[in-house]
Amino acid sequence: MMKILIRALFLLVLCSLPYVSYANCTGTNATFAFGNANAGSASIGSSFATTTVAITYTCSDKGANAPSWPTVYNNWSFQTLPVGNGVPAGNFSKVFPTNIGGVGITFKEVLTNSPISETIGKNSFCWSTPLVNDPCYVLPSGRCTLPGTCVLNIQADLIKTGNISPGALSGKVINVSYYAFGATTGTIVGGINMTGMVGTTTCTIAPVTVNLGTAQPRNLTNGQPSSPKLVNLRLVCDKPPQNLSYQMSPLSGAVVGNACDGTMRNAGTGTARNAGIRFMREGANICWNTATPTNISAGSSKVIDVQFFAQMIGTGRTTSSGSVVGNAVATFTYQ
Repeated sequence: MMKILIRALFLLVLCSLPYVSYANCTGTNATFAFGNANAGSASIGSSFATTTVAITYTCSDKGANAPSWPTVYNNWSFQTLPVGNGVPAGNFSKVFPTNIGGVGITFKEVLTNSPISETIGKNSFCWSTPLVNDPCYVLPSGRCTLPGTCVLNIQADLIKTGNISPGALSGKVINVSYYAFGATTGTIVGGINMTGMVGTTTCTIAPVTVNLGTAQPRNLTNGQPSSPKLVNLRLVCDKPPQNLSYQMSPLSGAVVGNACDGTMRNAGTGTARNAGIRFMREGANICWNTATPTNISAGSSKVIDVQFFAQMIGTGRTTSSGSVVGNAVATFTYQ
């Protein structure tokens, strides 16, 4: 009877050991930010945008009850697992769906240049300490310290998979997991989302120089700006752009007052003191560094004129004689 009890107890211990967690790991969230991605000239199965993010894992000490051998952090310790099922496209073995028709996404780990798939094991990209027949990559020297912090650099590429419906990228594309010692399923500790705009239209725009004329310093001092001058920015596109918006940013001279006053100080090369330049559109001051719809309907036109106005304005108690210089950049977003 005693032998039977001991054997039962021994089996119980063996069954419980593989599912004990000897480390407590946390992960971070990140975002693949593609910005404005233009797929207009991309061929089916080719990449038209790429970006990279870093994922960080932090693991606590193994604890007093952990085994003494070096593999206290099991195989499949850290894993990046794509959301959804991948299919071949072009030269890519696995391309995963996005929320935009005709656009897929593929992943790889930068250090080893290893593609990432939805299959658990090496192809889903996992790191671990060395184990016999371990399906994961061994932790690279100098990249991880356990317990401590590990960093994975993940690259994502947008792939053209068919006719594209322009729109905004959104949603989670990768789950970041940690596998406790001996576990067969992971615990999600973070994730990677995606953002950006995908379009198929290509536009060009030429730099514009505008002469603001002359103004009396006393008029600027007394709050009377100079006469506004037209600043016409012409976009020439390969097809009519849709959902056209702009963002104006000063390249020289600091913003004066509120960002939506539309005014920047005289640039360093300008000699007039207490003078600046104000930008307006449709009878209102622009807001610096703010995406703003143009409310322009392109219709069937491939050439679009976006009109602004600029004028000199006093920015202090007394405006002196001299030159007024300013440089600004307009960034246009469209589909």
